[in-house]
Amino acid sequence: FELGLKRITEDFGFKVKEYPTTRKLGASAQDRARDIMDAFADPSIKAVIASIGGSDQLTVLPHLRPEIFKANPKPFFGYSD
Repeated sequence: FELGLKRITEDFGFKVKEYPTTRKLGASAQDRARDIMDAFADPSIKAVIASIGGSDQLTVLPHLRPEIFKANPKPFFGYSD
């Protein structure tokens, strides 16, 4: 995570905004969904990169409100091994 942040900021010059669940192990699906929706709703955020992936992300889906994404489309990136 730290190496990724370093590369994103130093090599690419992007500004990073971390949300409350970014580094919180065991964060609830509701809290993670809220962070994702907040990032999409924020006009200063130009793209969203998930710091966790995999099948666990399926638990977040029922808590997302589609209208937020429709009103604020932007690139969404993630990774899962």
